[in-house]
Amino acid sequence: MVFVLSLIMGLCNLIRGKVNGFVKQLVAVLITVGGCYGILLVVAKLTSVNFLGIKFVLYYGLFYGLGWFIRWTQSFWEKQKTVFYDTVAFTCICIYAAITFNVNLYLIDDNIVGIMLRFIAGAAGNYVLYYVVKN
Repeated sequence: MVFVLSLIMGLCNLIRGKVNGFVKQLVAVLITVGGCYGILLVVAKLTSVNFLGIKFVLYYGLFYGLGWFIRWTQSFWEKQKTVFYDTVAFTCICIYAAITFNVNLYLIDDNIVGIMLRFIAGAAGNYVLYYVVKN
């Protein structure tokens, strides 16, 4: 699974290095990731979602991609003021609480809504943990 994610992000790094300008790089990366995810979805549809761990690549690829994007834009995040981080933390804790108190993330279906709810709750919760540990 990590091998496939590393291949996808390595391809994104290669394409990003050949394109100039942040917006063009972002579009190129999104098209690359979308194409790779499309290929994985077609393979999953033809075989099975469990074939070669495609389900896990699709699930955890969102977190892997988010981490890759944050690392890519790290210079932007380092310039932000403390108020920005406090506001993001407050927003994330509200989102995390709203989702976890109203939805049983363990029992919801493995459809696009369930995956997105898990991803949003996971990303918001991870940021809150990061914020608490950092402070």
